[in-house]
Amino acid sequence: MPEMQIIREESLFKPVNLAERPINLSGRFVVMRSPSKQLYLLGGQNALAHMTVADTFEQFTSDNPISRKYLDTVTECETLYGGHFRIDDSNILIYGKSDMYGKYDIDAIRPIVKRWAKDNLQEHQIEFK
Repeated sequence: MPEMQIIREESLFKPVNLAERPINLSGRFVVMRSPSKQLYLLGGQNALAHMTVADTFEQFTSDNPISRKYLDTVTECETLYGGHFRIDDSNILIYGKSDMYGKYDIDAIRPIVKRWAKDNLQEHQIEFK
């Protein structure tokens, strides 16, 4: 299970295609903690609510045998916090907060976002607000 994933639609677990240009992604994300204390950042493109993104994460991980290999008990995952994201052809912006889960912890998610950017969008500048 990748520690960071951005899905195309909230109801289907389809990762966005970062090879498509121009890149113009925005939405909401949540950070969830597994029973083993592993953090996962899941973003939903055009998601209208943080709760929808969290529910999608739980549905995908419980319905998907590959993710069950990594997460034994999804119901024990805890949604910690959330925020918003915007990604274009040169920048990754992480900002805002979730009304339901509160503002993200920059110290916790900075390394996750940096690793994801290194693997997927190496040339992009990353900004946290």
